[in-house]
Amino acid sequence: MRKIFILLSITLLLFSCSKKYDRQESERYMTTGNVEYVKEFPVNIELSQPQRIEMEALNVTGFQVLDTLMALKVKGDGFLAFSTMKNPKVLGRFLNVGNSEEELVFPPDLATGFMFYQLGDTLLADVFDQQKGRILTMNVNLSLKTRKLALKSISKGLANNDFNVVRLTDGRYFIKELSNGDTQQTRMIRDLKTGKNSTPKILARLNTASVVPGEDFNILSTITKVSKDDRIIEMPIGLNYINIYKIDGSFAQTVCVGDKLDDIDEIMNTDRWNRLYTFSNISVFDKCFGVVQINEEEKSYQSKREKLPSILLFSLEGKPLASIKMKRHITSFDIDFKNGYLYTLDNQTEEFLKYKIPQELKTVLDR
Repeated sequence: MRKIFILLSITLLLFSCSKKYDRQESERYMTTGNVEYVKEFPVNIELSQPQRIEMEALNVTGFQVLDTLMALKVKGDGFLAFSTMKNPKVLGRFLNVGNSEEELVFPPDLATGFMFYQLGDTLLADVFDQQKGRILTMNVNLSLKTRKLALKSISKGLANNDFNVVRLTDGRYFIKELSNGDTQQTRMIRDLKTGKNSTPKILARLNTASVVPGEDFNILSTITKVSKDDRIIEMPIGLNYINIYKIDGSFAQTVCVGDKLDDIDEIMNTDRWNRLYTFSNISVFDKCFGVVQINEEEKSYQSKREKLPSILLFSLEGKPLASIKMKRHITSFDIDFKNGYLYTLDNQTEEFLKYKIPQELKTVLDR
């Protein structure tokens, strides 16, 4: 019996160490099919000493530069605030938590819940209210002028599993939803005027990536932005590559930061706390985009944050432009091109800073 027990123990040990999953490549890699590997950047930049930004004792948890204005996600009522860029003075605070037509059940994240865009001389913001399944449009200029929230609902027909909503054009949105028993994140284009969905080939390819039942579907999660020339840029939070593509398929590129694509099966075989948290934020500009690279195991990142992050800048085609190694922890960044400043925020400590852009970085950004 002792020999049998030892034999069984060895067998179970070998089985537990063997590969759990054996799936097709399309399920294991969420890519466009055209992969470029980035191992180094042509320019490495250090920033000068930062200036601390004091926003009238507001607890800032997110921000975005909007030409002459800055949008701020803050704690408490009026969780969407606006200030001028030159003088950090609050011009107005809007949106509350509640159940009325003009209130939201939960304040959305600034990076994923608000879509700012210009129509003529008017600055608007589409607000994604996931809990109530709707999109609201806020007239930012009118709200600031009258000091009264100017808000209207443009859609109440979103499903409970719709998320990661991105405005493409008037009435046309990129939408992701959980599907197939929460093992896939399905991308689609939805026309809110007709209620019809479409799935172009490039989206269908990305949709084939999946996790196994019961796994954490956030392995597939991305923060999605769209450039002015209609490129979709998807930055995963747990994979080491970024997908850039046009809906019509005329451009598709995957940029891997490293020499090997992260394999979803290998991630699922890794203990949850030992999985890497790769990127935390993406900002898209007229000629380029940038991401905050964390590249730290979830356990240490959640407890003590041992690694300092970097800001990685790429052209809209995915070519590496510059790497900025930070000397402080940050979770997001944005750039004020007009006044020549780079802003950073660490939403864990609420440290809000700005750096004068060095000439070397200006040269990169002006290309």
